[in-house]
Amino acid sequence: MGTGRSGRDGFNPFESFYQDERFIEFLEYHTRDKYENAYIELILNGDTFSMLGGDELLPPTLEENTSAMVLTKIMHGHREVIEALRKFAERENTAITFLVGEYDIGLLWPLCQSLLRDSISNKVKVMFGPYETSGFRIEHGNQFEVIHRFDKKEIETSIKEKNILKLPYGPLFIHGFINQLKKERPYIDRLPSLSMYIKWAFYFDTSFAIKTIIKGMGFLFKIWSRHPHFLYMRLPSTFSLIKELLRKSPLEKFAFDFLKKFPYKGLILSHSHIPSRRITSDGKIYLNTGTWTDIISLEVGSLGRRTLFTYVELEEEEEKVIPHLMVWRGREEFVEDFHGEY
Repeated sequence: MGTGRSGRDGFNPFESFYQDERFIEFLEYHTRDKYENAYIELILNGDTFSMLGGDELLPPTLEENTSAMVLTKIMHGHREVIEALRKFAERENTAITFLVGEYDIGLLWPLCQSLLRDSISNKVKVMFGPYETSGFRIEHGNQFEVIHRFDKKEIETSIKEKNILKLPYGPLFIHGFINQLKKERPYIDRLPSLSMYIKWAFYFDTSFAIKTIIKGMGFLFKIWSRHPHFLYMRLPSTFSLIKELLRKSPLEKFAFDFLKKFPYKGLILSHSHIPSRRITSDGKIYLNTGTWTDIISLEVGSLGRRTLFTYVELEEEEEKVIPHLMVWRGREEFVEDFHGEY
């Protein structure tokens, strides 16, 4: 969720979440019928809020007061969702946990957590992750990739001493570079990889593709030279990370490698935005929640734009926990708001 649909010119190109009504219906559904007397914990698995801002100057200053100001704007832009979360949390047998991702790392500030609890419920929990339950490990997934990985100890120290939170290259690149491209191509952050878009753009949007490559290289160098205090990495690492920054996230491979090493029944991630359900050779399960924002595929087999309202449900049944990758259909609707981006 960003700061809402309306921007300075009537349309906010930095907003990605347009499913407020569907999500509210989703929450209400899980308080009725078979769920009415059941214990339900809602785990929002990272990047719930787009707290790196939109078109502000870079680098983003992830200080406590600044993060709290951005969060306040976001909650105001999605007032109905926040109110629905408050009603959901009012029930005696519900809980809400926010796991942080690279976009909403600012939720770790005490002031931001106070804002969430004041607006939703004192029962709200905020975690860096991972969250473990019944043999399953739940985390956002950014820690599996070098370009998106935070140093947990350094984050804890910064929070304790109220310093500025440092960013890895991935979030900084998205905030300072990709967000600027959205002014011209609002759909660019809906693609699974920047490299695939550039290949496509060389044929259909040639001048923009060339400008993107030149500006992107210049941006990375500028960040390293002017703002090294914002980064965990130095110049030798920078060039080796460019390839990782461009490619499609191999999150599934990381997940399988992880499950081979550690004794979990399953691993649940969301970072790549691609819904997935895979079983390892020894019966463990990898699940990706996907996202409720639009995704644009340039692959031949899945070409086009789509939104899948996927989520993972861990259902307790006869003292066993059964994992499901679900798709929320909701009630049938014959009309919906036009986002103004097609």
